[in-house]
Amino acid sequence: MKPLKSIFNFLVQYNFIVAFGAVALSFQTMVLIKKEVELSAYTFLLFLACLLDYNLHRLIKFKYQNGSQNPENFLRLKMLVVVLILGISINLFFISKALYMDLFYIGTLTIVYTLPFVFKNKYINVIKKIPFLKTAMLAFVWTYLTLNIPIKLANTILDETEFIALFASRFFFISAITLPFDLRDKKTDLKDGVKSLAHILTVSQLNLLTYLSLGMMNAMMWIYLNKNQWSILCFAFLISSAILLVLTQSQKIKHNRYFYLVMLDGCLVLQFILVYLIAKI
Repeated sequence: MKPLKSIFNFLVQYNFIVAFGAVALSFQTMVLIKKEVELSAYTFLLFLACLLDYNLHRLIKFKYQNGSQNPENFLRLKMLVVVLILGISINLFFISKALYMDLFYIGTLTIVYTLPFVFKNKYINVIKKIPFLKTAMLAFVWTYLTLNIPIKLANTILDETEFIALFASRFFFISAITLPFDLRDKKTDLKDGVKSLAHILTVSQLNLLTYLSLGMMNAMMWIYLNKNQWSILCFAFLISSAILLVLTQSQKIKHNRYFYLVMLDGCLVLQFILVYLIAKI
């Protein structure tokens, strides 16, 4: 059991669960547009890029906070980041060149948001003071990478209503999962000069915003599924919403060490599994 536990803790500690979640959402997109779920060069790129993004942020914070106190963990994290950069560099040779511009835009957007954490400049740091930006930026980037690009790669054409419904549904789902993290990071964000929704809303108001986000997710998804005569899939999103609400409203579960990096991030994978299984009915 110890080796398995060590492997599991490694996957959790170095953000593999959330990376699996990104891949799962891209697979879910393929199911929703009625395409075969299959691995591709972009799948691997998405997985590696997600790992790099989360671990790079961790490395930057680690360096300025406790890198000297935990040299072994700091070295392991640096090695992982180097390996991921090499993996992404190699993977770029295998993806469609048509994606380079999309990835450039998203990369630029991510860098613009990351700059305030690296460079201390009063003009750049203004970005950190916009309360809704952290949640909105994460939701937009995740939606674009797990929805827009897979649709483009599949050469699928959706009408305006279908695309807006799918985009909004994914955006609100990611927002709902992100809000508990805002609450968790309230103190560290304040220390870093970041102003999130958790700093301007009460816990009750954040909970209400979570309810509204999940409600909008289901409403938008119903529009898309009903238009495609596939309403039975609504159950997958209702079930995943109910599970997410139970997790976020239970104080006992919130204090579990795996609440954020396994349970919440795991909801990304869970929703795909539900969609995939119900679609097979």
